[in-house]
Amino acid sequence: MEVDGKDVLFETQVQAGTYIRKLIHDLGEKIGGAHMLELRRTKAGIFDESNIINLYDFEKAVNAYKQGNEQPLRQILIPAEILSQVIPIVQVKKESVKQLLTGKPLMQKDLAEDLPKNTEHLLVFYQNQFISVSKVHNQGDIVAKPEFVFN
Repeated sequence: MEVDGKDVLFETQVQAGTYIRKLIHDLGEKIGGAHMLELRRTKAGIFDESNIINLYDFEKAVNAYKQGNEQPLRQILIPAEILSQVIPIVQVKKESVKQLLTGKPLMQKDLAEDLPKNTEHLLVFYQNQFISVSKVHNQGDIVAKPEFVFN
């Protein structure tokens, strides 16, 4: 993007697990030395810089919440449903909700619909109520085990 003497500004798109510092180190070995002055992540998964807020604005929103005005904080916080862009949702039966909210594994009998195929994780919901992020296990009657329960 820019070159100023030995200073180079570049942008790269990489997969998860790529270490930019290691990339700079390896490049430095090839060209006789390099070091990184700054690293800025502009995108991670489904989030990019258009979603960021500064800490000052976040602090103001938290203070407003403490004063009884939850609106500024609600504009900042991202609802858990955004995960449905990367993890499939499964609906459960009403009678299973209480136990699932205490961390019970998801059983076949808890499902209100067919299980999505070829997935490692599930978002467990009862109607619009987010219950958990669960990892698919398919061990006997156990469909998935919770990794995060919203309770």
